Amino acid sequence: MSAQRKLYLTKRSNGYYYVGYFDNSRLRWKTTQQKTKPEALEFLKQFLPNTEPVKEEMTLSQLLDSFSRLHGASLRCRTLAGYEDSTKEFVRIIGDKLISQYTSADVETFKNTLLANKLTPTTVNIRYRSVKAVFGFALRHEYLLRSPFARTSSIKTAQKTPMYLTKEDLHALLTKVKNPTLRDLFLFAALTGLRLAEITNLKWCSFANNQIEVKNDETFTTKSGKQRTVPCHPIVLEILKRREAQRRNADYIFAKRSSGAKFSESYVSHQFKHYVTKAKLDARLHFHSLRHTTASTLVNAGVSIYEVQLLLGHSSVATTMVYSHLAESRLTESMNRLDL
Repeated sequence: MSAQRKLYLTKRSNGYYYVGYFDNSRLRWKTTQQKTKPEALEFLKQFLPNTEPVKEEMTLSQLLDSFSRLHGASLRCRTLAGYEDSTKEFVRIIGDKLISQYTSADVETFKNTLLANKLTPTTVNIRYRSVKAVFGFALRHEYLLRSPFARTSSIKTAQKTPMYLTKEDLHALLTKVKNPTLRDLFLFAALTGLRLAEITNLKWCSFANNQIEVKNDETFTTKSGKQRTVPCHPIVLEILKRREAQRRNADYIFAKRSSGAKFSESYVSHQFKHYVTKAKLDARLHFHSLRHTTASTLVNAGVSIYEVQLLLGHSSVATTMVYSHLAESRLTESMNRLDL
């Protein structure tokens, strides 16, 4: 046993306090034979002198407060809200217990309850991952020794082909858009693959040397937290030149003409759906479909999945692989290049 070692104190359902410690990388538990915390802490003094301070356990609500306070600044507001809402829903369904008392059965109950409430498997998986992230935070900060999510998994769902617009669809959509700023914005989205929040928060200072730098600042954080550079298509350069001529000292590239303020994401999203309806396109199309359009067009043009990953800013190539089926028609050509 090492001279310096962390101890973990927890009270079990039998009413007794137990001390947890690692012995040769193996977690062991020993009863203090005490039912009150003061007596259990006194036991610790005799159990192992010169240890690091014992971390007092917290409830899941207390953990969420700590997560929001310590980790929230590095997340987008909407992302943090998703974590908080999902965790609060977990508490409503399972109860606000000490974090060490949650089990994998609790996690399964949470998922099954959401499904019983008619939520789609995709939505359940989003909430599952959100709560799992909060427990992961507890592990990293050593508030917890083992996550109840360790032996659980998200719900398996059939892989769906992303909805995207063909060249003809995009043309039909743009011809219906009378607002020149929105028309530029929609075309810009299809030719850059930027997310809606990245576009609405895009400032002129991010454009230089025919490239757009998607970066974090005091008011905006990218989804992955990472910055990336996107080369500009010639048509994108035309759009930016046109926008700059109408700039009127606005900081944002896509700004309201009257005030120079940026567009809200909800407004742009609703306007896109409005024009999808006017153009009589598939009702399942939404603004994010423009990002799928960028990726799908690149893959169909022979751009590698890994290059598409970099351009779109996916944190993992696994996310980009959803477009890999589009490259299947070229696999035969690739195999025919073998010359043994």
